[in-house]
Amino acid sequence: KSGVEIGSKQLVPILDRHREWIAYMWAQPCPKPAYSNLADMYMHTPDFVTRYETLATGFCDYLVSAMKEYAAQD
Repeated sequence: KSGVEIGSKQLVPILDRHREWIAYMWAQPCPKPAYSNLADMYMHTPDFVTRYETLATGFCDYLVSAMKEYAAQD
């Protein structure tokens, strides 16, 4: 909603925390390729799409794109 562009450095700490939380939930590390695959799962699982779209219209696409961009960075 605030207009932060995908790939913005502002998102890095947020996505770092999200990936750390995922690793905690999985009880194992979440390497970036797995994080990218998780983004794909979010996009292709209706329950996740509904959950994220309830927060804001278009948020699922935004989140998935942001996660994939983040995972592609070294």
